Amino acid sequence: MRFLIDEMFGPDVVARLQGAGHDAVGVRELELAGQDDQMVLARAVQEDRVLVTENAADFIPLLDQRAAAGQPLTPVVVVLKRNLPRGAGAMSNALARRLDKWSRADPEPYRHVHWLP
Repeated sequence: MRFLIDEMFGPDVVARLQGAGHDAVGVRELELAGQDDQMVLARAVQEDRVLVTENAADFIPLLDQRAAAGQPLTPVVVVLKRNLPRGAGAMSNALARRLDKWSRADPEPYRHVHWLP
């Protein structure tokens, strides 16, 4: 699966997903760190990537606006850090494992919001 990892998750998540055979990039690699969320979402749509973020408050309304306007969408996976183990290495590893499992269970997810437990 093709993933775009938002900036609140570190490059370790990208590396672990790549190690599991996924095409994953982070917003930092695409020089989108600190950019407007509309730009990040547009890039994910353009590159047909699943956007992984903790920022439900901004991305869900953006998806709804795009849907209402008849614009293309992409899956957005919302992950809350509080549901992941503490510590950078443990968090990155757990997130990559969960995303890998999710992608294998649903290789063609619908193009809107998904909540990762």
